[in-house]
Amino acid sequence: YLEELRPAIDKAVQVGQVLNVVNNSKADQEECQYALSLVTHFLEEEEDIQFLWLAGVLQRRVGDLKSAKANFLKILAHKESHLESHRELAQIFLHEETFELALEHSMAAYRLSPRDAGLVCNVGVCHLALENRDKAQEFIELAHGMEPHSPIINKALDALKIRA
Repeated sequence: YLEELRPAIDKAVQVGQVLNVVNNSKADQEECQYALSLVTHFLEEEEDIQFLWLAGVLQRRVGDLKSAKANFLKILAHKESHLESHRELAQIFLHEETFELALEHSMAAYRLSPRDAGLVCNVGVCHLALENRDKAQEFIELAHGMEPHSPIINKALDALKIRA
């Protein structure tokens, strides 16, 4: 009986390894590549939204932004309300300086979770990048009011003041 369960047990252990890497922001490239190889294998068995998301995160971390975007967009085609895919796409598009798309996905994430100060701040940062100073100020100050001690939000507030 145990032999019948062995594949499921092995997969559960591997999923745990992948989650450990994804949840460890200090994971190195080698760890991310190994975790990505596991997720790629899972996706060959079944195209699951959670596995697509894990693959996208790991692809972003190893610098394969094209594949990461494709996976996050595939998720959104199945489930438009997938907050984390919008958040990830917004960050990728900010990095690529495609600010209109970054704002689109930041706004989508913000609409799904309007009490998340980080998402509020992301909308402000996108507006700042697009030189919509009034909108940037509105969102960044709102985020600061929600989490006044956040180093990331304070950095955005400093950037807003510099561009004043």
